[in-house]
Amino acid sequence: MSVVRKDLGSGHFSISVETFPSAVRAELAGELDLYGTELLAEMTEELLTTHPTPRDVVLDLSGLVFADLVGVRGLVDSCRLLSAN
Repeated sequence: MSVVRKDLGSGHFSISVETFPSAVRAELAGELDLYGTELLAEMTEELLTTHPTPRDVVLDLSGLVFADLVGVRGLVDSCRLLSAN
């Protein structure tokens, strides 16, 4: 099994993405606010363009310590985009 791992972000928020043959796992850690939401949107767009075939996407939120209203809205938007494809 081949796993590709990519880390995005620095400072108070990060996303670690692991790509498996049939799934993608994105681990969110830190504080999900406006800055984190921008990274989440970038990650979502990248997933949609680099993995056009349907696959399972797991968002692991266990590393989040804070999420404001903008962050929660970003999660909802990402989930809607990913589930629409």
